[in-house]
Amino acid sequence: MRVIGVIDLHDGRAVHAKGGRRNRYLPVQRAGNVPVNGDPVRLAQFYLDVCGLDELYVADLDAITGGTLQGGALEGIAAVGGSLWLDAGVTTADAARAALAAGAKRVIVGIETLPNYEVLDRICTDITPSRVILSLDLREGNLVCRADSPIANESIESVASYAWRTGIATLVVLDLNRIGGNEGPAWREIGRVREAVPEAAIYVGGGIGSPGDLQELQAIGVTGALIASALHDGRLTPASLHPILTR
Repeated sequence: MRVIGVIDLHDGRAVHAKGGRRNRYLPVQRAGNVPVNGDPVRLAQFYLDVCGLDELYVADLDAITGGTLQGGALEGIAAVGGSLWLDAGVTTADAARAALAAGAKRVIVGIETLPNYEVLDRICTDITPSRVILSLDLREGNLVCRADSPIANESIESVASYAWRTGIATLVVLDLNRIGGNEGPAWREIGRVREAVPEAAIYVGGGIGSPGDLQELQAIGVTGALIASALHDGRLTPASLHPILTR
């Protein structure tokens, strides 16, 4: 199983995400024994150097909520090394190219901000599906979509299947309510996606708080996990990750 370290960026600072309530996020103070004090580069170094990870997932919260891309912070994170996955509220092919230009190896397209399937098709045509990851953003098992998006009427299975037919081979199942918590991931929804697209690489975020969670995810065929809080506060340690990490 792969583990991806998560950095949530707001106003150039690494913030602690919890429950998807973005207006309440505060700067990350420590990660393990490493003082971070909101510095995203220090947090990236913690993931790569201390935890032994080689991939980072960055959520540019400013861009996701309609602001501009945090280019300076992203450049600093990319310089640390590792493969960067970037969620920057991409809604156009131009925005996808801008994410790649900012240092991303792969671009996250979130259902939360995606206007329609036609935009997803254009992004995949423009930057190739292998560099696109679709994030199935959820709250209480329901897709989180724009009010004007026809995707809001779709099931999680149909969205996952559409992405697979488009050529997107990697999906994220992200439960926003569970972010920063310890209640475990959205098992039911993960199973639904796994059944709908059995050959896809599936990554899970939200609620992962123990080695047992990771072992169970691995047992049901999940490819990897997106983790922040449990690594920051020591519920998961580099030693506990080592037996399950694959590269």
